[in-house]
Amino acid sequence: RGLAHLMSREIDLAIEDFAIVEEGWPEAVEPTLLKGHAYVLRGRRDIAEVAFERLYDRALCKDAVALRIAGTSISAASPEAALGWAAKVRADLPRDLAQFAIFCAFPPWSRAVEAGERILQRNPANARVRSILAWPLQEVCRYRDAMEQCREALRLEPNLLWTRLHLGEALASKGDIAEAEKLFEEEMTLQPRNPWVPALAGFALIQAMALEDGMGLCRRALAANGMMVQWIG
Repeated sequence: RGLAHLMSREIDLAIEDFAIVEEGWPEAVEPTLLKGHAYVLRGRRDIAEVAFERLYDRALCKDAVALRIAGTSISAASPEAALGWAAKVRADLPRDLAQFAIFCAFPPWSRAVEAGERILQRNPANARVRSILAWPLQEVCRYRDAMEQCREALRLEPNLLWTRLHLGEALASKGDIAEAEKLFEEEMTLQPRNPWVPALAGFALIQAMALEDGMGLCRRALAANGMMVQWIG
C-alpha cells in the first residue's frame, strides 16, 4: 500500500505506511529506504539522511546497505548524496561501479568516462562497463573510442543487450547509416518487445539526418507502446 501511495504522490500516507512496516520489522532494509525516499520527495532530505544513517549504523553488511542507499539517492535525483553513500563502500569494485552509475546519471559526462576507464584498468573483461561507457564517450565526441568499447564488449559477450544500439549510435553519428541500421535491427531482434530500442535508434538516425528511416523507427516504437509519444513527441 505504501508503494501505491508513493507512486500516486500521496507522500504523507506513504510515510505512515512505511513507518508501520518499519516498526513491525526493524531489521528490514526496504521500508527505511522507501520511507527515506518519500521524505526526499517531500523536501525533507534531512529527515531521510537521519533514517539512512541509523539504518547504516545497525547494518551487518554495511557495504550492501550503503549501495542501496546510494541507489535510492539516484532515484531521488540527489547525486551528491548518492556519491557520499557510494564513498562509504569499502570494496573497490562495487564502489567504483556505483560511482560510475552516478556519473552516467548526472553529467558532466567527463566524470563518467573517467570512472568507467578507471574500472576497466583493473577489470578489462567487464563487458557491461565497456558497453555502458560507450554512451558517455559519445557525449564527449569520442566516437571512435565508443565504437572500440562496443566491439570489445560484443567480443566478450556477443549477445549483451544494448551494445549493438550503442555501437549503431556511434556509427550513425559518423555517417555510416547502413551499418548502424543493421545493428539496430539486430538489437530489436534481441529485444523485440522493448519500445525504447526503436525509439532510441530512430532518434540516433534523425540526429544523423537520416530522417525518413529515423521516423520509421519512431513509428515502430509508438506502435509497440502508445505512451512513447510523451518521449518521442
